[in-house]
This record gives sequence, C-alpha cells and structure tokens, in this order.
Amino acid sequence: MRVHVHHFQLRDNEYVPFIETDEVGTCREVALVAQPGSQEAFLAAPEREVLLAGPRGTGKTLTLLTDFFAEVGAGFGAEWKGILIRQSMTGFPEIKSLCAKVIPRIWPNARFNQNQNVWSWPTGETLKLAYFDETSDYRTYIGQSFTWIGFEELTQYKNDQPYKQMLACLRSPIPNIPMRVRATTNPDGPGHNWVRRRFKTIDPNGITVGPRVEDEHGLPRRAIYSTLAENQLLLTTQPDYLANIIASAIRPGQLEAWTKGSWTISSGGMFDGDWPEASKHCVLPPIPPDLIPPSWRITAAFDWGDSKPFAWIWAAISDGSSIILPGGRELRFVRGDYLIFDELYGCHPNQPDIGVRWSIDQIKRAGIAKEIDSRLRYQDPLTGRWIRRVRTGVADNMIFNPKPGSATGLADSMADEFAEAVMIGRVRQPGVQWEPADKSPGSRVQGWQALRGMLLATIPTKSGGRENPGLFVTQNCTHWIQTVPVLPRDLDGNPEDIPDRVEDHLADATRYLIRRSTKPTVRFRRMA
Repeated sequence: MRVHVHHFQLRDNEYVPFIETDEVGTCREVALVAQPGSQEAFLAAPEREVLLAGPRGTGKTLTLLTDFFAEVGAGFGAEWKGILIRQSMTGFPEIKSLCAKVIPRIWPNARFNQNQNVWSWPTGETLKLAYFDETSDYRTYIGQSFTWIGFEELTQYKNDQPYKQMLACLRSPIPNIPMRVRATTNPDGPGHNWVRRRFKTIDPNGITVGPRVEDEHGLPRRAIYSTLAENQLLLTTQPDYLANIIASAIRPGQLEAWTKGSWTISSGGMFDGDWPEASKHCVLPPIPPDLIPPSWRITAAFDWGDSKPFAWIWAAISDGSSIILPGGRELRFVRGDYLIFDELYGCHPNQPDIGVRWSIDQIKRAGIAKEIDSRLRYQDPLTGRWIRRVRTGVADNMIFNPKPGSATGLADSMADEFAEAVMIGRVRQPGVQWEPADKSPGSRVQGWQALRGMLLATIPTKSGGRENPGLFVTQNCTHWIQTVPVLPRDLDGNPEDIPDRVEDHLADATRYLIRRSTKPTVRFRRMA
C-alpha cells in the first residue's frame, strides 16, 4: 500500500497531514509525508541524480528536505551526511525556517548549530546548509565527503561547473549506503540551458516521470515534473496563490515557467517574447547548399573557443529569389534575408559549454571537410579547378591578435593559421579567410537588438507578406536552436545584454554576421 497524504486537517492554526493505514480508509496523523504525484515519484526515484522541476508553489523545497530525512534513523548514523546548497546564503532564511518548523516536530532532540549552519541528530546524521556561487568556492569542499547532496533552484547557476564539482564529494567508505544527488528548480533562470540538456527536460504536459538518462558523461539521472494542482496544502491555505503568481510575472517566458513549469523558453531570456511566434516562421527544414540560388551570397562567421566551444556558422544572404525544396515546396524570401543553414560547434557531447580544445588546424580541416561534403567547395568538371562558394567570413577579432613572440612569421596570428593551405584527400585546399568582427563598445547590445528585430521580421504581416529582412535557421543547426533562443538577460547588471559565463558562442557568431555590411553577389571564389 502506498503511503502518501490522504488529507489535511486544521489543528492549532496549522494544517497537519493524515495518511490511510488500511484498505478500508482508516486514517492517522503523521508529521511529514509526500503528496501524491511528483513528490511521491521524487522520493521513490532510484537514480543517483534526480531533478524535481516545476512551477512555483509545488512544495519542491520541503520534498527535497524530505528525501534527506528519509534516511535519518535508518542505521547509517554519522555516515548519512548531507549538504543542501544554494547559490548564496541569502536564500536560506526560508529553508532555515522550514527546517526549524519540521525537524523538531519529528526529532525533538535534533540541534542546529547557528555558526556552522549544521543540523545534527543524536543518532549521528548531519545536514549542512551551504552556498556555492563561484567555481573557486569548491576549495571550501575539497576533501569533504557527503552521501546526500541537494541543490536548490539549480537553474540559478549560469553553468554546470559547481554542480559537477560537487559530484566529486559524493562518496562514502561504507558499502551499500545510499548516495544521492537531488535538486529542485523552476525553468526560470540563467542556467536553463545546461539543466535542460543534462536532464533532457521537456514541457511536461501531464507527464510526471521523465525518461531515465544514461550516457558516458554522467550518472544515471531523471527529471520529475510537479504541478501546482498536486499541492493540496497550498491550494487549501492559499486558494488565490495562482492568481498572485500570474499577476507578479513580468515576462511571457516567466509566466509560462512560474505557472506551468514550461521549458520551451527561458524565463528572463533575451528573446522570450519573440521566439515562440518567430520560431513558427524562421525555423526551416534542412536546405542543401546546392538548392541555394547562385545569386545569393554565401558567407560564414566564427567565434573562437578553446576551453569553451568554438562556433562556426554558414549563412546565405538572399537577393530576393526563392528556394525550391525537393517535392516542389517554394520558400520565398525578401532581399537581405539571412539563412543560417549549417554549423560546426566545438562542444563535448552532453557537456554543455565545454570546449573540445581543438587546434586551429583541426578546426580548419573540419570546416573545410564540411564544405567539401556539402559541395560548398567542389571541383569544376570542365577546368578541374576547385571552387568555393563561401566568401570571406567574419570572425571574433581575438584570432587576429599576434601570438606571443611572433614577428613576421608565416602564421603570426590564428587568422594567419586559418589562411594557410592544407592537404585534404590528397588535394591542396586553400585555407579560410576571415575579417574582424565589430566588437566596438555597445556592439553586443546592438547585436542582440538586431537579432531580435530580424527574428520578428520573419513573421508575416496580416496581409501575409514581409517587408524587412529577417533571420532564418534550418533544423539541422541543432546547437543554434538549443542555445540561442534561450539566452538569459543580465537581470543583475544590464538587462539589454546577457550575463557573463553563459553559452553564447553561436549567438556571438550570429551577431558578428548580421552586423556586418554585406550585399548579395553572384560571384564565386575560384581556387587554384
């Protein structure tokens, strides 16, 4: 028989939970128990890593604490050692208050050390309330070990480094002791993107238990999805809670995240109000370069990365002519439309924002090979000469900086290395030419504004036409679609920009591209 809350009763100005004790419906009072649905699923999940995701008001924090409490008194003693982490200690007053309310009710002899922020039980178990903000904070925990690690509001972390570093602390010399990493989150936050990819989150739409994720890049893990309707206690005590949340949301993405737990867009994102509608028009099926009219200009953009991913995109600029897809479907464009139709992204699989650390030679060879495979570089059957359809692209101006100690060498900068010829398939292929991107003061904000405007320009008017050039992207540019639409705003700094340390590499390449002054041309570059 499953044990979960059956109902709540008001006693001494406090609602207490009751559970069924037999098949005929006999109930008794308990101190703490899961509510049916996501809370029950979260506490029963066997995976090493489990995320409880959902809108505000679903009881995620108490459920997270309950997961730790479940092993208190189970016989593990001091080896059952937990740590509950938030991005800063300023987020802990509510958790401290919740612990002070719940723990003494169940364990009257448990004690809280205010100086160390540690709860301890007479049987030896401990739970530390801690913070982890910058990557350097890991030094505080080096050498420590925990059997239970909990994270509150996981998407508030801009990247996955704090989470992954703490995994090294999940250990115990005791065999068969449970070891768990548990986290809660709302989709809202700058870490939306990496959390979504690590746990393969989806818009739940009635789903409580997400798929089990198993790969070589992490422990078995799963996302559990909560809904506001499950929280019987909140709906009993605050029947107008949902109305308050709706009134407090200030952005469309925030409203969806706070009320429905939607992962479609990132609340507080740079393009929250634009992408849902624009994506219906600007995301196109894959388009082979052979189908792009010769009168369109084909170019590229590049953002350098080493420990972070590099990003190389190929784009075509329309002269107003149409593209005809196999099967006869006609795609109409206006003059000046940008079409991003391919990408090369230097990111480790299933490790968001971690670069592959390729050399310039490796990157260049991979890019040239992709151009050959897609016939952006091809051999003229009549003359035998190689032709490259891609005109000089625009790149992060960092690659034009002189290398340390370089002076009049063959490759004084990374841009020079790109330009050097390479042998591919016994053919000497010319290198890749780049021009510096505009990274002048204010160019970032101007770039995001231009990108937003071009996304909106893909939406037809009421008459069905379009007037201004837009930005289109094909479905095979999966990394672009995963990372660019969910870019967060820097709500703590400049809301018109994005924060530091987010996965913005393809977005940067895109803004380099669209801020460059270009005109369609019919000329191809011939290569000896």
